[in-house]
Amino acid sequence: MTRSRGFTLAELLVCVVIIGILAALSLPIVSRLTASSRQTECLSHLRQTHVAFMAYATDHDGYLPDVNMRPEGAGRWVQWWRAVAPYVSSANEDDTNDLLLASRVLQCPEVVRIGVELDARDDIRDLPNYGMNDKLGRASNSAGVVTKGSRVRLAQVRNPARTLLAGD
Repeated sequence: MTRSRGFTLAELLVCVVIIGILAALSLPIVSRLTASSRQTECLSHLRQTHVAFMAYATDHDGYLPDVNMRPEGAGRWVQWWRAVAPYVSSANEDDTNDLLLASRVLQCPEVVRIGVELDARDDIRDLPNYGMNDKLGRASNSAGVVTKGSRVRLAQVRNPARTLLAGD
């Protein structure tokens, strides 16, 4: 009687069970590593945003960008992120692809967007999910009238180490 060399059904089942146990043990570790990498990416994006704010202030006589302004009369809204976009990438207001690249840097991958009104917007993936401290810049209404805040210079910030500039 010749015996063929191979696995028996019991040996094969034991191997499958061992592989399943190893996979079950490694899945939480992999998911924690993935979340950790997204958090690290978010911190990197916030650092790049901070550098962009500082570069903007350097180029604009120490002033921070406005939170949300509309030039008097007609004109395009100038949100803070549009103002700092050229400092994040080679973005300019006429090149949509460059603005999309800049807005991706201004997004934290760990932030989950919820809300029906946000999901209904076509451009939600193109908008940053970081926000600027509205005490550090002006905001205007649809007519271009300043509704709150004033232009702020970096030197005017009383305690810069304890003042939030932007966050998610």
